[in-house]
Formats: sequence, C-alpha cells, structure tokens
Amino acid sequence: MNAIRTFMTCTGVILALLASTTSQAMPENVRKLRLKDQHELPYRIPSSTRYIIFAHDMSSKNLVQDMLSSKPDSFLQEHDAVFIADISGMPRVIARMFAYPSLRKLPYKVLLDELGTQTGEWDRKDSAVTLLTVADYEVTGFSHIDQVEDLLAALVIKSEYSGDDASAAAENSGETAAEQPVNSDAE
Repeated sequence: MNAIRTFMTCTGVILALLASTTSQAMPENVRKLRLKDQHELPYRIPSSTRYIIFAHDMSSKNLVQDMLSSKPDSFLQEHDAVFIADISGMPRVIARMFAYPSLRKLPYKVLLDELGTQTGEWDRKDSAVTLLTVADYEVTGFSHIDQVEDLLAALVIKSEYSGDDASAAAENSGETAAEQPVNSDAE
C-alpha cells in the first residue's frame, strides 16, 4: 500500500512539473482574485497585501516551505505577504488524496489554484518563486527568486524600507533578483 501511495505521489509530482509552462503575463490587479486555502475556505486578497509569493512547481513550493519552516507562524501576515500555489498540473485525485492533507498540517495559509484558471498565465521560471509586489491591489512589479536567502531578504528588506531606501537596502543585502515592472500594455 505504501508503494502505491509513493508511486501515485511521484506520478503527480512529475505530471505537475511537466505541466508547468513559461508565460510572460502578469495580473495588473489582484482585487478580484478569489482562491480557496488548503482548508478549502474562500479567501480574498486583503487590501494590505504588499507581496504575493507565487509557486508553480515542487521546487518553488519547497523553497517557500523551507523559508517558512524556521519562521513564526505569523511571518507572512507580519510582512503583508500571501502565498499562492498553482497545483493545476497535479491530477485532482492526487491533490485531494495527498497534497491537501499534507498542506492542512502547515501552520500558515496557502492559497491554491487547483484548476489553473486564476494563475495559469502568470509569469514563472522553473525552480523559482515569482514574487509580486503589490500596492492597493495593483501589481507594480515582480521578480523570480530561486534561493531561500534571497526570498527572505526580499520580504524583510522591502518590508523595512520603502521607496528609494528599498533599492539601496537590496543592493546592500546582495540580493540578486532584479524586479521587473509590470507592463500594462502586454497581454
């Protein structure tokens, strides 16, 4: 029985990774974004949200979980951040049998796009999270981050500084991820 579960989990992970695609679209506004969390409770992005951490594959999900494993349960809230995972590449039966029960054990909220309808067109890079910068529901920029230390630095530094001070602080931290502005003319 354990061998079957392991096989099914591995198959789901492989299919999810194969289904991940690279696109160049980003949402301009997240006011209407509605997702459910790992407890299947509906969630609306709060107006205070400044960062959306978007994971689309197992590597990016693990990166976020690695960062949060050593942080207090309230870390995301304290940094005005929301964690969203696109699990649409995983077969639904695998998600329901294995992913949801595992995610329910986490002490923080994970918003899930089970069908890929909300985040399927969002910009992504293999093995990296996409960190969206948000102001009053408007997405003002994004960066791809593939190291736990860089993700932590981006959240902590950007939370402590604003405006030009944030750029100077990022340079001082050695942060390598370059933030890209959102082009409202691009589709």
